[in-house]
Amino acid sequence: PNYYPPSPSTAILCFVTSFALCIVYCKIKPLPVPKSLPGPTSYPLIGILKYMIDHWEDWPEECVRLSKKYGRTWGGGVPNVRGLNGMFLFVVDEKCGKEIFSLVVNIVW
Repeated sequence: PNYYPPSPSTAILCFVTSFALCIVYCKIKPLPVPKSLPGPTSYPLIGILKYMIDHWEDWPEECVRLSKKYGRTWGGGVPNVRGLNGMFLFVVDEKCGKEIFSLVVNIVW
């Protein structure tokens, strides 16, 4: 078979594309979620976003069902893009909620 090495422009294009994809991944990857946090299956780039989209029409009822399944606090990662902040937490316990909100306020302010 005839084999021709790739042209320099093809190699440069592959390098630039790979570099751009790495930058995009670093910008939108979900925040790290502790393995001890229960919740739906989380995937590397999209987190639990697929699960959320699959159950979007009945999301309030699904949150109640997941709370019964996983306990009072559960969550997972979601892409870090506009409208999604990189992590989804569902907290029912008031004490945990106050602790989380105080951490968020301290970080934001």
